[in-house]
Amino acid sequence: MINNFDYEMELEKDLFAEEEDEDNEGDLVSDTLYIQPGAIKPIAKFPLAFTVSDKLPPIIVEGSNLTWTKAGLQCFDEIQQGANVKNLPYGSLRNFLQIVLKDAARIEPEVGLSKYALNYAKGDRVPEPFVYLTGGDEEEINKVLRPIINDWFTNYLKPFAEKEDISIKIINRLEDLQERGELIKVSPFKSQVLPWGWNKQTDTTQPKDKYAYRMLADYVARQIAGQVIFPGLGLMKRVIFSNGTFTSGIAELITDPITLQNKKGKFSFVVRLEVITYPSLHQPLLQVEVSKRRWFTQLKAPEYDRRNISGFIFYKDYSERAFSYQVKCERDKNNKKGKNNKQEKIKWIWKTDKDFEILRR
Repeated sequence: MINNFDYEMELEKDLFAEEEDEDNEGDLVSDTLYIQPGAIKPIAKFPLAFTVSDKLPPIIVEGSNLTWTKAGLQCFDEIQQGANVKNLPYGSLRNFLQIVLKDAARIEPEVGLSKYALNYAKGDRVPEPFVYLTGGDEEEINKVLRPIINDWFTNYLKPFAEKEDISIKIINRLEDLQERGELIKVSPFKSQVLPWGWNKQTDTTQPKDKYAYRMLADYVARQIAGQVIFPGLGLMKRVIFSNGTFTSGIAELITDPITLQNKKGKFSFVVRLEVITYPSLHQPLLQVEVSKRRWFTQLKAPEYDRRNISGFIFYKDYSERAFSYQVKCERDKNNKKGKNNKQEKIKWIWKTDKDFEILRR
């Protein structure tokens, strides 16, 4: 465990000193503290929040989203109904998408295949997107997706279906949809991330479209990714997916692991961006939170706390992104019956999620 108390105190002193300098200098303080996008330059000060001028020229983000077709979701729902487990093996597909979709802005953790998503798409409801991308046209995206889906079908979905005694006819229907290009729909989207409108009735700002919250957070995260904002700590890396943030105005970035001199263990700085609105402010406020994420070098036996642990992979060919995976607590399958043919005390062990192999390879 890292003893961070002294370091935290020094960090707080530095931040307080900067705030005092700002008050004395008066060069960064105004009635509405904001930075102008597009005029980015190195600054020594790091305010806690930003907003923008009402007169800012429109900033438009264009891209594509991925949605399962109704026919495809019907097949997945039949597999889910016939299986004896909670979820489909969507983690493997998600990790494929993390790697090959270089323009991915965010990926829904369950890639649209959770029980909730399958139930939501029934009837007349329109399926919700599970990936947002900021580049590439429909033909290019489909070309990238085809080998991924085929690999996932062959090495993950088919073995899952065989294990759960699911009819091969359902898998064949999915493959037919894939072959005809009727499994995943690629649709364009356009969002004005800034500036927002003004609602006189509520006395608050109002986004121009339904994508604005998440797209603004992602837009700023992309400006920071690949930049050094903590001197000496390397490039910031954008986290493509994080549980609970797919439809929210939240984005995360992380540094490489850091080792303090004469200290054991490592940690990373995490920058969390959140788009919020505040009464009387004509534009959204971008709140910036900086925290530390500690790294484990070894794990004790999971006797009591058996929650999953998140991990990240940093890869030199993707200097602006960090890839997520999980270490899970599972029963030890080698914990066999004893001499009297009685089950020994259940033994729990930590194991990397099998989907980790996709990232590793």
